[in-house]
Amino acid sequence: MLVLTRRANESIQIGPNIEVSVVAIRRSKVRLLVSVPAGVAISRAEQPGGYIRTRVILNRKTGESIRIGAHIQVKVTRISNSVRLGIVAPLSIQILRSELADREVRRLPSPMRPLPRAA
Repeated sequence: MLVLTRRANESIQIGPNIEVSVVAIRRSKVRLLVSVPAGVAISRAEQPGGYIRTRVILNRKTGESIRIGAHIQVKVTRISNSVRLGIVAPLSIQILRSELADREVRRLPSPMRPLPRAA
């Protein structure tokens, strides 16, 4: 389990196309916005099934989880002025804080820019 701390309006990038954003933090609840590609199920861990939508907002308390697809789980481990989220995912899936994910995208070569030639 990877544990990351986020404040309101910060997010976590899971793989290339899943994003979990902290919308609001209240006394004992956190409101999370989960954005996924079409066809991926999002559910509360205690309820089987789930939502098949590209964006879902869920309220969670400490100890409660969200299941994304078949292999990813996000658990709220602590709520104060920030929220601590534990993420369980296969090792092949990259998990980044949003500010690092943005930096990674900027480092990728532009499709319009020619790659440097080897000497």
